Amino acid sequence: MKEMIKVKKAICTFLCMLLLCGSVSLFAFAEESDCSLTLVYRGDGNSFEGLEISIYRVGDRSDTEGFALAEGYDYPINVSGITTQDEWRNAATTLYSYIVADGKAPTATQTTNSNGEAVFENLQEGLYLVLTVQAQTDSTVYTFENVFVSLPSADSDGNSIKDVVAQPKSGSQAVEPQERQLKVVKQWQDNGNADKRPDSVTVELYKDGALQSTQTLSSQNNWSYSWTDVDDGGVWTAVERDVPESYSVTVGGDGAVITVTNTYVSPTPPPATGDTYNLWLYILLALFSGCGMIIFAVYKGRATA
Repeated sequence: MKEMIKVKKAICTFLCMLLLCGSVSLFAFAEESDCSLTLVYRGDGNSFEGLEISIYRVGDRSDTEGFALAEGYDYPINVSGITTQDEWRNAATTLYSYIVADGKAPTATQTTNSNGEAVFENLQEGLYLVLTVQAQTDSTVYTFENVFVSLPSADSDGNSIKDVVAQPKSGSQAVEPQERQLKVVKQWQDNGNADKRPDSVTVELYKDGALQSTQTLSSQNNWSYSWTDVDDGGVWTAVERDVPESYSVTVGGDGAVITVTNTYVSPTPPPATGDTYNLWLYILLALFSGCGMIIFAVYKGRATA
């Protein structure tokens, strides 16, 4: 009887050790919240104080292709496998369009200090989107672009940096506003799959996050729409609702022309499940082998006694 109790205790100890190992592994892969981000807003010798800066944690690290959009940002936007600055800029503009259109709450907000710096601390690892903001002097309007920031980032030697400093790119123009022409254009990147295009798409046009108009683009208007506006430094962007199935969307352009591009995404084959099955099979085999060794050791000790 005593030997059976010993066996049960030994098995329980072995199982607890397995569970402990599993919990340590899970803890090791948990994303930490010990990063910081300092954003710098300066231009032409000016340090812009009092700007409200909003950041959004929009992406999680992916094991294969860098990042994947985080929960709550399930838009048809591709942020994996991006390799050029233009691609990152367009992805940031596209995601910004949907965030302001849908009124998403920021992950954190800070106000710039007298040095033109906004400091964010205790941030979780991931991909952050910093929203565009404007600053003005007596003669000039400065527009700081949307930008992605990875936490942690890497230096030129590939070393991981958890305390990141970044300065969003800016452009400037004279305060005196003038009238200008603007245009939104739909483009397709779907070689060999043009038959999958819809007859028309609907885009919403926003200025500084406020909806101005909704337009239908089709072959009848050359997939485009034009309008005039006072060039007062306002940021125009477009949001495509009901993106066609099997397409992703990217919003780009030079300010005067907004391009909304739909790219055909080939269907991804379902992942194989055999590896998962084999993993659990190995775990069970290890479990039973361990239990068997314990029982053998206990009874061997009894026989020796």
